[in-house]
Amino acid sequence: MIELTIFPGRTTEQKAAAIRMITEKLTERLSIPATDVFIIMHEPPLENWGFAGHQK
Repeated sequence: MIELTIFPGRTTEQKAAAIRMITEKLTERLSIPATDVFIIMHEPPLENWGFAGHQK
């Protein structure tokens, strides 16, 4: 299981491409079957992000 926390704003197509790429790399490099890869993306709103003491 892979959990990604990302900034909001990516398209469905971009997310699908990332899922495909991550799955392909895990399969190619580590011989992990694609059926064993589970990816979830968390996309909290920008007001829930903070960096260097500042809210995004």
